[in-house]
Amino acid sequence: MSKFRDGSRESVSSQFGQRDGILARSAEDYLMVAEAYIKQNKFDEALPYINALRERAGYTDGEDRSKHIDGGQSYLNNLKIPIKGDGGSGLNNGFAVYSDVNTYYESNNLSEVVTGSTKMNMKFNSVAEILNSDKEFYSVLGASSDLEKMMVFIMNERSRELMGELIRWPDLARTKQLEKRFKTFNDGVLVTGSDFNASKHYLRPIPQTFLDAVTKNGKALTPEEKQAMQNPGW
Repeated sequence: MSKFRDGSRESVSSQFGQRDGILARSAEDYLMVAEAYIKQNKFDEALPYINALRERAGYTDGEDRSKHIDGGQSYLNNLKIPIKGDGGSGLNNGFAVYSDVNTYYESNNLSEVVTGSTKMNMKFNSVAEILNSDKEFYSVLGASSDLEKMMVFIMNERSRELMGELIRWPDLARTKQLEKRFKTFNDGVLVTGSDFNASKHYLRPIPQTFLDAVTKNGKALTPEEKQAMQNPGW
């Protein structure tokens, strides 16, 4: 989530900064086109849009894979917040924790520097490679048909590309994958015994502040009228 890091803040605990927020990205356009083709069972037509993003995400030849770049770089020119570069306990003492090195080599268990391009390896040579993948959780999500597998894949691909960009719940709700993923991946189901109610949980609650502000004939709504306007189950 470091792509949201904002080094222009006035203090470490401040919620206000000058970095632009992410509302839309061209990468999502590619994913939407791919999804539209998938829903038409035109998997081959979707593949070029999927591959275009994956090739872009690959490393170029000679690129430093340990180099980390995000909005936190502006901390280096922010005189109001000292830098604590070792990731230590200085954060609570008014220091910003910043590093320009990532964990690529450690995470991939590599002991030697690697500099070759990965762009071609990121791309799929055929739709069959996607359908036969053992990394997309097809079996645990109950995806058996090619269309079901491709829809699971494109939702996984969206999660990889658009992590933390405020659209995950709508994605899973509109594709009706929310219930299965909730039950499969949410540990809270086991801890709390909570269950999924499709008639309720595929909708969001209408905020109470909105219902309180609505008037009818110049008067506030009654509790019964507010409940009638509320989504089922909330």
